[in-house]
Amino acid sequence: MGMELYFNVWEKGEPGQMPLADLDAAFADAIVHRETEGDEFFWRLEYAMPGPEWKTSAPRDEELTSADAWTSADVYGAITEGTVPPMCNGLTFSGAPDHPAFYASLIRLLQGATSAVFWPGENALVIGQKESIPHLPQDMIESLGEPLPRDPAGRHPGAHRAKLSVSRRR
Repeated sequence: MGMELYFNVWEKGEPGQMPLADLDAAFADAIVHRETEGDEFFWRLEYAMPGPEWKTSAPRDEELTSADAWTSADVYGAITEGTVPPMCNGLTFSGAPDHPAFYASLIRLLQGATSAVFWPGENALVIGQKESIPHLPQDMIESLGEPLPRDPAGRHPGAHRAKLSVSRRR
């Protein structure tokens, strides 16, 4: 199992809201399974690795270099009660697919809302626009480190390249 990533929308230090339709649209091409129970939902994302030049880690550190290789994530979220259209404040990704389309979707979401992607650890907070900074909870910044912006050209600080990269070609 891979690491967990979290995407959350923030407004003045409190959880913000984003239309569920926007989150769904960002990952629509990769959603292969959907479940909803009450206000909670689950999506399974799958991405085919595009060819033998791509490599990904398989269980027990075996390397896959086949066009048939897949990378995936389980996505969890909750719809905010009573919202029309349905709204959500974030997603939890169990596993971070090593695929450019996954990261491109995250980056588009980051650039379109006062939001952040983060993971456990230090220097583990990435934003897509500077306007997000005043909306982030202060204790989050103290715990994860200063937010590091992902610029529109797709570059970001080197410490985050392994965590929020567009591709890992070898």
